[in-house]
Amino acid sequence: MASLYQLGWRQGSLINIPLPIGGLSFSDTGTLAPRTGIHSEWVLATQDCDLDSWTQEQLEPLVELRPRFPISDQGSGWGIRSRVCRLDNSDCVVSDEPPIRLPPAALVELTKDVAHGETIPAERILALKTWLGKRYDRPAVPPHLTDLARDIAKRARKSFPSHIGSEFHDVFMQFKDQGELPQFFLFGVIIDGGDRDGARSWLAEVGTAVPVELGVLGGVEVGYKSETSLELIENSYSADLTQLTWSEPRPIGAI
Repeated sequence: MASLYQLGWRQGSLINIPLPIGGLSFSDTGTLAPRTGIHSEWVLATQDCDLDSWTQEQLEPLVELRPRFPISDQGSGWGIRSRVCRLDNSDCVVSDEPPIRLPPAALVELTKDVAHGETIPAERILALKTWLGKRYDRPAVPPHLTDLARDIAKRARKSFPSHIGSEFHDVFMQFKDQGELPQFFLFGVIIDGGDRDGARSWLAEVGTAVPVELGVLGGVEVGYKSETSLELIENSYSADLTQLTWSEPRPIGAI
């Protein structure tokens, strides 16, 4: 019994099929009425871990699709905190446009004659995950890196230094998933004027304690809040257990 993930579905998959787009709105006469219509361009917003858990026979409305719109229709503002998130050079999703949910069985049936291997560009998948996370509090850790991310987050929480703990604002992770083992990079964000050397030393201890079979520390950097770029935030994962979701006994997936 194949899962949706095994069938090739991914968070960020592009789907072109006519489906109802709706919600409720007030009519010209001031009465509440269904807002109905048909939309044909969608992006799959469901987490990869859920796609790997749900089989193609399930009938519950579980799979979330978000409508895609031309960027030219939405004006400026494409960032992770914007109401608009750019998917590629032409399309975007909009926070106030309602998603729809389909049963896995319906998704498979409706797309049986439609190609569905295409996804948004790789560099925009993390941006979409982060953008969704700002709205749904969802993590953005790829399934095959969740053991590594969990280990880093647990070590960071367990050994958080009391003497500089109040100076920390965030700890971020980045991964270079090439070669036999993934490399990971740790970035500490501390308050302006904080103990940069102490923070860097502690982060290095966290990184070097990670079992080598999970990943290899590639570097450690620490910066003040005033030095931290949006690029770092948008292209990193939070090393915070409260922002990583998994099913026991280990994490199982991405946002």
